[in-house]
Amino acid sequence: MNYLISQSNLLKLINSFRKDHTIFAPVKVGKSDYQFAKNPDSSEIVFRYPLTILPPKKVFLPPKELLLKRSKSGQLEELLPQASDRTLLFGVHLVDIHGILYLDKSLEEPFVDEYYRRRRANTVIIGISDCQQNKYLAETLAPDVQEGFDLYLEPISDSEYLAIVGSPIGQKLVGSKFFQETQIHQGKVESTRAIDKKDPDYLAKVIEATMDSKIWDDLAKQCIACGICSYVCPVCYCTDTVDSMDL
Repeated sequence: MNYLISQSNLLKLINSFRKDHTIFAPVKVGKSDYQFAKNPDSSEIVFRYPLTILPPKKVFLPPKELLLKRSKSGQLEELLPQASDRTLLFGVHLVDIHGILYLDKSLEEPFVDEYYRRRRANTVIIGISDCQQNKYLAETLAPDVQEGFDLYLEPISDSEYLAIVGSPIGQKLVGSKFFQETQIHQGKVESTRAIDKKDPDYLAKVIEATMDSKIWDDLAKQCIACGICSYVCPVCYCTDTVDSMDL
């Protein structure tokens, strides 16, 4: 069975999470930039947007967090996310869902980052199709999505979305009053997008063939070691740990 949801009901669905979830959703900032904002007003949430300034990985890997506390007596307190720290991450594009799946591989196996794992487990992810907005992604990424989300929304008009279920949580959501059953299926949506899928593997071959190119030296000279690349990359998990003492 397939399910439809209108944009107005989608906002109602998001609002239903506000009581016991922290909500991150895309909003417009400035003239042309977008970001995942914390607990935005419903009127601020956008449904179609290009790439955000920072990827949604910040929900799972905050730019800064307190990991441990040690008392003067030497007692150690581990400040792990709790089960009550629940999050709704709404409006995630396919490219960022793929990025999150790569983080899962890096941080949940074979060694587990418990801070990441708990935030990941406590987060409901609702993705939304962006292929009509980003031609490059439409041509390089496979149009079918299989995992990494609870619900994935495919627009079938300016105000309606087909919901693709990706987890038991997603199955429970489509059973709510905000959705209605439909005969429209994902294959029909794909045919309306007329995506000319291309193989992105050639990019790896290009990089391999240009390993000794002078361009890398030129780019390295521009680097000022600010570390911001670790923030904007959707799959980077580089961190630094600092031990500070209250005197």
